[in-house]
Amino acid sequence: MDKMMFKISIIFAFLFSSISCSAENSISANFTAGIKLKLMTKSFDAKKHKIKKCGKRNIPCYIDGKVFYGGKGKLPKEEVVSLEFVRNGKRLKLNVSSIYNAGITQNNIKNRFNIQKYLGKNTYRVIGYFGPEKRPYIAQWLVKENGSIRNHLSDYESLNSLMFEVKKNLKLNP
Repeated sequence: MDKMMFKISIIFAFLFSSISCSAENSISANFTAGIKLKLMTKSFDAKKHKIKKCGKRNIPCYIDGKVFYGGKGKLPKEEVVSLEFVRNGKRLKLNVSSIYNAGITQNNIKNRFNIQKYLGKNTYRVIGYFGPEKRPYIAQWLVKENGSIRNHLSDYESLNSLMFEVKKNLKLNP
């Protein structure tokens, strides 16, 4: 009987530990114009993804066939599950593919997102700063009442390089 109870308690401990490891974390904040952002993250489980390694150092470079941000040469510890834009009761899911190790908490969410009115009525630009505070990677979405598009995702260095190349190629003055 004692052996049976021991086995059952081990099984329950295993089940509950695996459930808690994959638990989602919800972070939200209210912004201007009645807008609310809700970010959902969870622990990254490499067994549930296809990981491809690249280069001489054999570092992770693709998750599920896509380049990913937030790893800095390592597998991430956290994955972003969803980012929801809510306004006037209408919910829109923003594209969060390839975003890992968000670095966003309930305490810093309002500093990590910038929401701006854009191109007239009911259109917004949402800028998110993910990862480490000093060298974040940046995502931008354009959000309208009927949908959204992520029109930018890059690390800080690539964004600077892109701006330099565009100025040079188009012969733009600073």
